[in-house]
Amino acid sequence: MRYIFSLGLIILIALIGAACSQRESGEQVDQVTGYILDIRDQEILLSAGPDGQPPMWFSNVPSSLEVGQKVTVIPDTQAPVALEIPSHLLAKKVSVNAQASVHSHRLTEQEAVQQAIRNVGSSYYAIEDVVYSSADAAWHVRVREWVNEVFNSEHDEVVKTIVVQER
Repeated sequence: MRYIFSLGLIILIALIGAACSQRESGEQVDQVTGYILDIRDQEILLSAGPDGQPPMWFSNVPSSLEVGQKVTVIPDTQAPVALEIPSHLLAKKVSVNAQASVHSHRLTEQEAVQQAIRNVGSSYYAIEDVVYSSADAAWHVRVREWVNEVFNSEHDEVVKTIVVQER
């Protein structure tokens, strides 16, 4: 019974967590935005979202994608979905979000995320914020651990900021 309740809760969170956008035709399309944490067998693992979106694997993605990029994925809603966490979905469209470069720093946002990923220490997590601080010439990547199929918001130790110094 507890398993069925947990599975239902996971599905509900996944459905609510995906952001909706309008196409020009007025058709509703779910989209998911996050950082690429891993690439395996022509699939990308998208970070969990700070809004409660679980981590997700997407196949049918361009081969030019790289770990650390921030992307927006529109899933193919007609394709079957594997319901384990992280779920496996088919991507209909993937677009790389442009990185603003207003600071004169050596590392890009993508490179800072790549370095932070190496220091996270848990399998699934949300990248909540990526900010460059000119005061200490470093990127601050804030992550929240994904625990037991939900974000563990009761404990501060599951939220940490990884500081990536300029070279």
